[in-house]
Amino acid sequence: MKVLHFGKFYPPHYGGIEQVIKNYVEGLNAIGVQADVLCVNDFSYSSVESFSYAGVKVDSRPLYTVYRMANLGLLASAPIAPMLIWKLKQIAHRYDIIHIHHPDPFAALALFLVQPKCKVVLHWHSDIVRQKYLLKLYHPLLLWLIRRANLILGATKNHIQKSDYTAFFGDKAVILPFIIPPLKVPLNPVSTKMNPHQFNIFALGRLVHYKGFKYLIESALHLGVDYAIYIGGQGKLEFELSKQIQDLNLQKRVFLLGGLSEEEVFSYYQECDVFALPSILRTEMFGVVQVEAMSFKKPIVSTQILHSGVSEVNVHGQSGLIVPVCDSLALAKAFTQLKEDTKLYHRLSMGAYARSQNFNQQEIIQNLLNLYKSL
Repeated sequence: MKVLHFGKFYPPHYGGIEQVIKNYVEGLNAIGVQADVLCVNDFSYSSVESFSYAGVKVDSRPLYTVYRMANLGLLASAPIAPMLIWKLKQIAHRYDIIHIHHPDPFAALALFLVQPKCKVVLHWHSDIVRQKYLLKLYHPLLLWLIRRANLILGATKNHIQKSDYTAFFGDKAVILPFIIPPLKVPLNPVSTKMNPHQFNIFALGRLVHYKGFKYLIESALHLGVDYAIYIGGQGKLEFELSKQIQDLNLQKRVFLLGGLSEEEVFSYYQECDVFALPSILRTEMFGVVQVEAMSFKKPIVSTQILHSGVSEVNVHGQSGLIVPVCDSLALAKAFTQLKEDTKLYHRLSMGAYARSQNFNQQEIIQNLLNLYKSL
């Protein structure tokens, strides 16, 4: 069996969906299933790279191949990459299954134009929430993609049952959790900026609107000087968030860390006291980072996003606390509760670790393989 995973980007491009695709691809290759990747490059040129299933680039006898097509720019957050169409037409005949990751309008267009004869698996990561005008244009193509798909996968019940397109899924939709393997212990650990004498709150993600970082920053106004907030990631709101920190005079308590290496992410997970996921829109449908933090025995403070799967991942009172969206005071109260109630903190720490074990790679990959074989 040969499978082509088709998505927007692929690591080292940073993002939750990108990491999920990598986990599926490497998990499949680890059990002998040929799984390659077709995606868009971060740059205006195309490249072909070969990797072992451990993510190591090799020059000969590759276990899987990543085709990165030239990126000509973005339209409403969607990459413009006409070379995807040419490459898909060139290689589609090699594969038994194309596993396409939505939302990705250009990938859907390529699939429509090429019309490959193989089976198609549609992975529904989220609805298109903010780009309403783009969705109107994309809607007919998206309906075609749903009809064309032989199987539709969603990571949680809400992915399948609360989508705006649930009525079109029919009986093709199946829940398949994301694989979140534990981060590897770095050979050369790095230090963080965290003060061990403070209660350290860590958040990680692209600096974009739906992540809700402005409310996390505002929560510091309701916390004492013995709390500190660290936000890792890059994005278009970096200047705006930096200005907010300065305007609120929070430079000594809230820190934007910029892009972090895997070694740095590991260290911040390890040294923080709590992980925060303050997202405000159901563009955030899962929150891979919260599972990563759980594997370090860190309680999660996340938000109750309507029709999102985030609160299915972080279970209130079991692996962390859940607060209303866009509520900086509620975030602060949750942080305070975890700092002051040591018994609660310990119970949620243990519960977070136990919850992280539900995303076991071997079991989920075997379930995915069984689904492939059923097509």
